[in-house]
Amino acid sequence: MQLKEFNILLDIKKYNKTDYFEVVQGDLNSNVLNITLVDGLNPYDLTGANVEIVFAKPDGTTVIQDNSNGVVVINELEGKIQCILNTNTIASPGRVIAEVRVLSDIDDMFLTSARFGFYVRRPIFGDDTIKITNEWPLLKKLLEAS
Repeated sequence: MQLKEFNILLDIKKYNKTDYFEVVQGDLNSNVLNITLVDGLNPYDLTGANVEIVFAKPDGTTVIQDNSNGVVVINELEGKIQCILNTNTIASPGRVIAEVRVLSDIDDMFLTSARFGFYVRRPIFGDDTIKITNEWPLLKKLLEAS
């Protein structure tokens, strides 16, 4: 199955407008954020750093994803990060605001990027969804028999 991948260019200093995208509440292991962290026009070097992404959800809660639950640094020198969105991250429908946090033990440094956002929508399918049947032929037979 093909993943839904979203490419995000994220500056450490200033807000860059990102393309609107939405994910579906309840989707599992299928939404991937491909984030390139930059400082102006230059890639942000992530060598020796730990990366986490903080998500402010529409229900007022905040969650963190890091290297233990879906965040991977793909290329340190080019500032490339990948995040597979957890179901808890997208559990609440509405606008989600996020930022990347870079933590470095080498330099004893902590940095937070500019923010980006996306939308989580409710699926049409739910607990009250019923599988339909084609009842017209049966109804037609009953009408003809009477």
